[in-house]
Amino acid sequence: MIIGVVVVIALRGSSTKYDPGASKATAPPEVTTPEPTSASTSPTVTTVETPASGAADGEDYTAIIGPTNEAKSKFLTKVFVSGRATPQFEVNQEVTEFVSAARRSVDELAAQTWSPAAAGKIEDLVRVYNIFIDDVDLLRYSSFLYSDSFFDKLRTESDAVRQAAIETKEALGLS
Repeated sequence: MIIGVVVVIALRGSSTKYDPGASKATAPPEVTTPEPTSASTSPTVTTVETPASGAADGEDYTAIIGPTNEAKSKFLTKVFVSGRATPQFEVNQEVTEFVSAARRSVDELAAQTWSPAAAGKIEDLVRVYNIFIDDVDLLRYSSFLYSDSFFDKLRTESDAVRQAAIETKEALGLS
């Protein structure tokens, strides 16, 4: 009985639950605050009134968004062809990786200073890409993976991204 009382007294007043890993010395977890990513809060594109040597150009555009466009094509092919046969945890991981990389690229694209001829097209591309990315993100932890109408929506949004990219390339003299 005395042992039981000692344990109760030792634990009494403790406001934390028992954590077997708590006795191990570990650094506190790093806390990061994610940037807002919804389409309604997408960043605005900076324009310059006269072409300046510091303005982004076609090479910058290609370097920033080219890899993301290739990743988008591969990602969509995989999701449309074998996504339904893929375990959800794998889909979740692939979606997370694609969405994170795509958001970084689109945010970087929006952060550049563009010539007035290209700025509006870049802004359009950023807007439609963010809509597409937000909807792709819905594939995680959801039944949208099994929805034909949702796949149709992703195809339509992907086509809108492709069209905006074509118009952006034309404005940058890349066509």
